[in-house]
Amino acid sequence: MLTTTKLGKAKAAAALPNDQIDIDALRDIRDVVVDPNLPFEERLRSYIDQIGNPYLYRHGKHIVRVEFAGESTLEECCAHYLSSTH
Repeated sequence: MLTTTKLGKAKAAAALPNDQIDIDALRDIRDVVVDPNLPFEERLRSYIDQIGNPYLYRHGKHIVRVEFAGESTLEECCAHYLSSTH
């Protein structure tokens, strides 16, 4: 699971300009597979372990940056995503 320190580093990495990001070092979201039969916490842990940085990853040759606005936390957004994944 992400610690506060790792979360801060993940957010900082996502704020870098594209020319400072090694796209080959990012994990591809298409390689992430989460078992919907696992309990929520295990699904979330699996997702985070596989994606590495939930704020910055890639889809093929595209860099994907994720921002959370409003009052939703990373955990709430991941919970919503994982609960709708089949």
